[in-house]
Amino acid sequence: MAFTAVQRNVFFLHHETFFTPLLPRSANFYTKLSAADVSAASANPVVPRREITSQPSLIKNGKMKGYQLQGLSFLVWLYENGVGGILGDEMGLGKTLQTCLPPQSKTSR
Repeated sequence: MAFTAVQRNVFFLHHETFFTPLLPRSANFYTKLSAADVSAASANPVVPRREITSQPSLIKNGKMKGYQLQGLSFLVWLYENGVGGILGDEMGLGKTLQTCLPPQSKTSR
């Protein structure tokens, strides 16, 4: 199984109590996991969320605001755990900037 898939399973198994009430009882992500998937996931830790407090070096002409760094921290956390996510807020608050950075975050450290 690819690393991203394993890491995604780790993330969802770690947060199972949060997601299970939102899913159908019979056929869902958790009921479809094989014993091998669970075993592979249990051998890996969840990547912890870390707060990004300084602007990434990729941003040259501008300064990110605190709420943009918080949104970026959230997206990087999801990305590092093999999960996709979205940001939703008012127009003009820098979502494009935040969503372009997570795939680059590992290379810019």
